[in-house]
Amino acid sequence: MVGYWNVSPLMLASGMAFDHFSRQLQRPNAGPHIDPRIGLPPGIPASAVPPAELVPLRFDDFGTPAVIVPDGAQGFWHTVGVGGKPVNNALASDKGEFDSEYTINAGSYYDKIYTAMLLTESVDNFISDSIEDFTDPRYRSVSMADLLPDGYRRFLANNLTGDDWIKGPRVATTPAGNVQVDSEKYPSQPIGWTSWWPDTPEICFANTGTAVCTGWDIDGVPFKANTPANTRPIDPQVSWEQHKFLIADTLIYLPENQKTLWLDMMGVWAIGDDTDPGFVNRIELHPPHGDTYVARTYGTEEICFEECRTVQRGIAARMLEYANELLALAYEVTPVTLNGTTWYEPVLDANGQPQVKYDPTLVWLDGFYFTDPPADCNDTDDSGCKCEHNAACMKLGSYLSVPDFMRQAMRDFGMADPSMKGIY
Repeated sequence: MVGYWNVSPLMLASGMAFDHFSRQLQRPNAGPHIDPRIGLPPGIPASAVPPAELVPLRFDDFGTPAVIVPDGAQGFWHTVGVGGKPVNNALASDKGEFDSEYTINAGSYYDKIYTAMLLTESVDNFISDSIEDFTDPRYRSVSMADLLPDGYRRFLANNLTGDDWIKGPRVATTPAGNVQVDSEKYPSQPIGWTSWWPDTPEICFANTGTAVCTGWDIDGVPFKANTPANTRPIDPQVSWEQHKFLIADTLIYLPENQKTLWLDMMGVWAIGDDTDPGFVNRIELHPPHGDTYVARTYGTEEICFEECRTVQRGIAARMLEYANELLALAYEVTPVTLNGTTWYEPVLDANGQPQVKYDPTLVWLDGFYFTDPPADCNDTDDSGCKCEHNAACMKLGSYLSVPDFMRQAMRDFGMADPSMKGIY
């Protein structure tokens, strides 16, 4: 690109702006974060506890913190790290009956919900005066998503899941998974943030006044990345409230480029309400109670941090893939594979009910005391397990609102495929 309208500096600036806006969504809540693997109740088998690098650190005001996420910038020798920010609005707690009259802070909730708009809105001040402007002016769509489409596709697809291992920023840890902290429990080096737009997503850590991922200088010499050997994710606080605005703002602003690919990648069909779209490059979701969802697949890609995960490239396909992961953890299922894509169908018992799996990560209480699981919901017999006995089942029930909102929003915005209109 060097020499062609001298766009290299502009693309560099665009990449930096993309990282800045995506970091707005990714910033964790400031304050103490615990390691959920520490202090587990008795009775949870070691085999049910995943490795440390796969377990995000969670915000918790009451537990023993593994790390305290700084509120705002954190100073280091020769560099500055970007920290977290309170997500929620806060009211006073020392004004008695007038607490509600005193707002202590406005949360980063607002930063998070505006991210999709900042990345998809396309505005220019040019006056049309070329032949292209009067034949096909779509080239003038210059949003971040237009300039770095793979980056926005990855950003949107993965942030519309509950996979915090991919979504979260990261902190340096020891090989055993303990966060490297200073004497006050703050990170001993800056937090790393995801850059979604390179060939594969990368975690960028501040290094001597700059954020260095991978790249080359003007002589072709590769930069030395500052990525620690071991890291762990931090809960990015991206959930249902953020999902709604990611979907709605993308549908409001991105179709301005008048190209259909984005709508194709976001399309979700609910079989029964909608007619079956008929394409074979598909992934399905069969929740035991509710609609069967279908989305078009666009192949897979690898996202590599401590390990590599192969995930769906399509936006709606990635959502249904994540929901299928929860489905397989929640219920006894039968896998179905079509053209290399696998989804799951629940197995029904003699009464036509789906069979919930036993979840070894939950504990049972008798009043305030730990007790054994019931005789019909344990590691040898799950015939009596209910959805509330399985964490993935409860999470799936909440997450199904996301693909349903995607489908409803496309219909209400008048952007749905005709087959999404239902059978009349």
